[in-house]
Amino acid sequence: MGMIEYKKNNLQEIKVNNKKVFLMIKNKIKSIRELREGIMELANSLIQKEEYEAYLVLIDPKITISRMRDEWKKIKRIVRQGIVRRLAIIKYKDGQYNIIGDNNNQKIEKILNQIDISEKEPEGIKIPNPNYYYELFKILIYQKLKKLGPVTSLRLSEIAGCSYPTIAKAKKRLKSILIENSNKKIELKSFPYKEWEKLLVIADQVRATMWFVDKSGKPRKPEYLIRRLQKLNLPNIAIGGVFGAKHYFPDINIIGLPRLNLSICFPTEDVDLGFINRLDPALSKVDSGREAANLVIHFIRRIEPFFVEDNNGINIADPVECLMDLHEMRLELQAKEFIKSFIK
Repeated sequence: MGMIEYKKNNLQEIKVNNKKVFLMIKNKIKSIRELREGIMELANSLIQKEEYEAYLVLIDPKITISRMRDEWKKIKRIVRQGIVRRLAIIKYKDGQYNIIGDNNNQKIEKILNQIDISEKEPEGIKIPNPNYYYELFKILIYQKLKKLGPVTSLRLSEIAGCSYPTIAKAKKRLKSILIENSNKKIELKSFPYKEWEKLLVIADQVRATMWFVDKSGKPRKPEYLIRRLQKLNLPNIAIGGVFGAKHYFPDINIIGLPRLNLSICFPTEDVDLGFINRLDPALSKVDSGREAANLVIHFIRRIEPFFVEDNNGINIADPVECLMDLHEMRLELQAKEFIKSFIK
């Protein structure tokens, strides 16, 4: 009997005692949102696969079993019964399993209990804590570029995933460039060029930037990597850089794609980078590679990523992230064009 390979957060298709199973393993989740996203992805995978079952395995979750059960009740109200019967959540902690769901298959449970998940390391890394001031600053720029109008502190808190005192500190620091109306909603007076320049100086740290270089000597073109990424269908990853900028501003004066820039939404510090090997096994992480990198990854640490889909169903990073990518590639004239395309 073979062990089930541990691929954190990735949807796996396996066979267990002649049963076809979708399996997803998540490590130390901290929010109901993460649980909901995992179970809904599994539910979607079952729509056209009536012979399959699906299990979400939560290793050492930071939410209680009672909250999981409450969320399961909500899921049952919105997911078809025929799918719910083939779904289950498995909580693993301190060597013990608990199954939540109607699909309480003892045969599956017995096999899952033989997986020594506790000794396996997640395919990932830890990134620094979020810089909430600059996350809030980027949100306000996004609001300005998209002409969404003023926003409340409560809404900022929901988007960024931070506390009200953190919002208050950011508002105080940005006071000179903000408009606050009678309803306590705030917005930027204009594009904040001076503060923007400060952000660009430390952008690599704020976005926990990582560089990857093709070690094969025959690097794949960014267009190839984009097609591969599209097939992987990863909802928390979006394309930025030149590709993303052209989505918002097709007339931008750039020919070709110098490299692939990705924005990954990970509000927590635990990041799974296992997908990179599936994207291109020749890609290797380097300490710095602003000039020579074939792939650059930036992390969005807020709750809502502001991704949009293009006509081909590809996730596109928000215009603020794309603008930062242009600056990072030293495409300063194009960055100015990009801002002007929004602020007319």
